[in-house]
Amino acid sequence: MTHQRRLQPRRRSPAGHVLLVAVIALGLGALLNAGALERTAANLPYGTARSVAVAITGPLRSVSSFLLLDRPRQALDAWLGRGEAGPQTPVVAGPDPTTPAPTTTTSTTAQEPNIRLRPPTPESPLNVWIIGDSLMELLGPSIVNESEASGVVDAVVDFRFVSGLTRRDFFDWPAYAAEQLPLIQPDVVIAMYGGNDGQDANVDGVIVERWTPEWLDFYGNRVAEAMDTFTSEGSQLYWIALPIMASEVFSEHVELMNEVYRQEAAERPNVSIIESWDLFTDESGNYSAYLTNAAGNLELMRYGDGVHFTWAGARRLAAAIFEQMQADWSAG
Repeated sequence: MTHQRRLQPRRRSPAGHVLLVAVIALGLGALLNAGALERTAANLPYGTARSVAVAITGPLRSVSSFLLLDRPRQALDAWLGRGEAGPQTPVVAGPDPTTPAPTTTTSTTAQEPNIRLRPPTPESPLNVWIIGDSLMELLGPSIVNESEASGVVDAVVDFRFVSGLTRRDFFDWPAYAAEQLPLIQPDVVIAMYGGNDGQDANVDGVIVERWTPEWLDFYGNRVAEAMDTFTSEGSQLYWIALPIMASEVFSEHVELMNEVYRQEAAERPNVSIIESWDLFTDESGNYSAYLTNAAGNLELMRYGDGVHFTWAGARRLAAAIFEQMQADWSAG
């Protein structure tokens, strides 16, 4: 008697399993390329779609950086010699041949001090509110660390990814600060903006092109309103000017914004500028991602995007900020 072997039908993966694998793969891919996704989102045309996209991709980039999932992409870009500074330039600083290059300042400390802080004590520490865009992601905690080490300063960080002063439809910093200041009652506010501000502006329904004289007037008004709001409860304000960037075009436009900050601060006795440009240049005055630390060793100060600080870079700037604060309360 011949027995026939019955062939078992091949088991198929349920559709749900296939979908789950696809979702996991897409999520991992997004984390591995979060930096590129964020820059792509920022390059979208002005409007709601862009605001939503940057709101999603900003935190995604932060998670990717925290988990070190962005390192393979950075290593590949470095090996190919393309980095991230090039693609990022159009996000915040598109070339404008009609805009003259600004004069670069060489100061590494605050302008002539116009702030006098009360001398703090462990029993009555200075209350410091640290605010800003993604440049505060590591700088803010570094300032907190300096504050805790002093024993006479209490500091908290409150930053928002992809925020700034140009686009209130995404996040309105003056309105938010007006709500928070009576609750926090800080003696000192430390603010840093500009990384996302180089965008065309919607002024009463008219799009004003970035870097034009009209845009600089608009931006000056936004900065003035922010400074006035941040000091409205009697706080002393330290406004951190932007550092040199890897992209020469971005650096030129950063200096245009820095000059706006200086001009507006000069009109307000309770606002002081902390310069950061020369803190991140080499001996020739050029951008360098690696700089010598206090111990004489080279350290990576800026990430591959040529914009954001590493922990070493954040500590470098935080120390300069805290040094100025100490000088001001000693003179109080």
